[in-house]
Amino acid sequence: MVVSSARASFGVSDAASPAEAPAVASAALQVLWADLAWFDIDLTGLLDAAETADAASALREYRSRKWMGRGLSENVRLYPGRNDDVLPAAQALVGRTIGSSGYAEPDRLIFDANDEGTSCWFELTEDQAADVVATLSRSGHASTLLVRAAR
Repeated sequence: MVVSSARASFGVSDAASPAEAPAVASAALQVLWADLAWFDIDLTGLLDAAETADAASALREYRSRKWMGRGLSENVRLYPGRNDDVLPAAQALVGRTIGSSGYAEPDRLIFDANDEGTSCWFELTEDQAADVVATLSRSGHASTLLVRAAR
């Protein structure tokens, strides 16, 4: 875990399209994964949508076992190191969920992506920011999609 390094706040450019914002969130999650103590994601509505059903189903077994209203909670908690096999599914959903967040020890929020990727904030080191930009560039996205943000 690299949490002690100097970090800065980053977000998604206001110029990002609805397809680009999720790509930034996915790249940031990939880069931050090893620094996270845990990662939470809300699956509400994602099991029913054709384009997210497979990824959401891969995470379904990790749902919390609390009863909420008429069914089980749709919140999932993943632990990097223990749940690395489902990281691709989580990456596919961070731009589609109503809420996801990643915490470093001790209870420090360093990843926050909400409202289908329209509200994103990440705490990255300079090297991690460069890795996010490189990941975006490799997938054909503009390097200007990741921007410094006020926190």
